[in-house]
Amino acid sequence: MNSNVLFEEKQHFRQTWLWMTLLPMSLLLLVVFGLGLYQQLYLGKPFGNNPMSNDGLVIAASVAALFGIGLPFLFYHMKLVVRVDSRYLHISFLPLRRKRIPLSEVVRWEECTYHPLREFGGWGIRYAGKKKGWAYNVSGNQGVQLELTAGKRLLIGSQRPHELAEAFKRAKNI
Repeated sequence: MNSNVLFEEKQHFRQTWLWMTLLPMSLLLLVVFGLGLYQQLYLGKPFGNNPMSNDGLVIAASVAALFGIGLPFLFYHMKLVVRVDSRYLHISFLPLRRKRIPLSEVVRWEECTYHPLREFGGWGIRYAGKKKGWAYNVSGNQGVQLELTAGKRLLIGSQRPHELAEAFKRAKNI
């Protein structure tokens, strides 16, 4: 770690419930379209009650394969990296978004317990209107609620919220 890094945390989507849902759905999608391709293109029997053309089935199966393989791959490699150094809060929700907020814009911070589904509609990069603001979270229900200049709000989900709050305190010399 760089000497001026006060806090760093990396979080991944590794929840059992997520993978117990995502993998069977992806596998089902691949199997159904795989069997449909086999039945219609190899055996010459129309797939379904209202079969699409061979070209249409190939395109639909390709899109299904993209989702069936791509979505688990994306979730496996997606991660939230939060870093506080002496000047900035760095938030990276890889591979989707990177954000750097000058600490001079952080007015207040507070450790909190929140309800991801009820307050933000789930996990990830979420927006819940001006009152709640943005949330960056991957798992759990712990984090640090920030108030930024101009009244903007930002919630950062963390498995180590106390350490994150302490990093803001050290950075602001309080």
